[in-house]
Amino acid sequence: MVVVALSTVVAILATVGVDRIAGVVVTDPLRTSGLIFHPHSTATYRTPEFTFTASTNALGFRDHEFTQGRSPACRVLAIGDSFTFGWGVSLEESWPKVLETTLKHDGVGVEVANLGFPGGSPLDYANIAARAVPELRPDLVLIGVLQGDDLEQLRSVAAPDDGWRRKVSKALHRVEDTLYPHLTMLAGLVDESLHHRPNALSVNTTWKEQAWAGLASLSPAEKARYQRIDAGIRRAFEAGDLNPALIASAVRHPEYFLATFELDRPETQRLIREMSDQLGRIRRAAESERARAAVASVPFGIYVSPWMFDTWRTRYGFELDPRMLTSNSPDEAIRLAADGARLPVHMVTPAFRAWSGTPIYFELDGHPNAAGHRLYAQQLAPAVAATLRALPPPCRS
Repeated sequence: MVVVALSTVVAILATVGVDRIAGVVVTDPLRTSGLIFHPHSTATYRTPEFTFTASTNALGFRDHEFTQGRSPACRVLAIGDSFTFGWGVSLEESWPKVLETTLKHDGVGVEVANLGFPGGSPLDYANIAARAVPELRPDLVLIGVLQGDDLEQLRSVAAPDDGWRRKVSKALHRVEDTLYPHLTMLAGLVDESLHHRPNALSVNTTWKEQAWAGLASLSPAEKARYQRIDAGIRRAFEAGDLNPALIASAVRHPEYFLATFELDRPETQRLIREMSDQLGRIRRAAESERARAAVASVPFGIYVSPWMFDTWRTRYGFELDPRMLTSNSPDEAIRLAADGARLPVHMVTPAFRAWSGTPIYFELDGHPNAAGHRLYAQQLAPAVAATLRALPPPCRS
């Protein structure tokens, strides 16, 4: 038994040594694969509501160039989906960059990296953190969790909660994150699902092809739902001027947002626990580089804007509950997940619900426009500034 135990310890030490060697060479794959996207790639998107071009830097994310390793400036990584990426707006109009500008104006010397990944889920956020944190060595990792959608996104990746299997999976994640951060990162680098290669051409041709292919695959019941969608929206979709994923959700899963609205449902509780596990992975990734992590609830239009609620209910045909506009359920789900991961959470929903100025969302697309990103960043800035000033230099200086 003693020999077996010693052999096990030696084997573990050897694999940890391999991980540290991997940490030395891990930068080579980054030059070709990138942290999220392929480096130095460009794509242009055109819809009836906006035109924008997204370009990636040498490390493969949508931002200016960032140096690897510890920065002389206070560094924040903003991780999230398309609402963080800045779908529909320029880079400088996305909330991570507006947050950077706002903090600098308030005297906080900071650089904020936009690590948004369109279509991403909390599982993707954890995988991105595993890649990005060791390379960029931030002081703070800020996780933008989208109300409702991010919880529902986990349904396709979360295994049924059958007790011991969940505990084993959670324990294995902890071992990987603690002992083998660099090997975990290398494994993630070959996950092509996170490495799309946009090109310099408009993607509308692809959207149009996807739209017509999707229409051909609809069941009779789905075709009937599609015909009930607003005619103008259907024209935009068929012309390739609207993201096909939005129509697919409305036609195939009209109950998409209702499914997780009631927090006491066992399935919703399971998804909250799954989100908590992924947020915990991000916290551990941050702590491995002596960084902090925090969660920021990102308002989705149907929960904060009567105008958006009506558009998605009547023009798209989503099944929505009027209580969504007043309930704290979307924020509470995120808070419960963050509490389970031992992370602080920042919420700005009241400010969005009280907003009475110009529209802050694109009506058909549903993403925040430049005004929405600006409002979000400005509401988030005081809490982020307080967090950064409590950290050691360079954040405190």
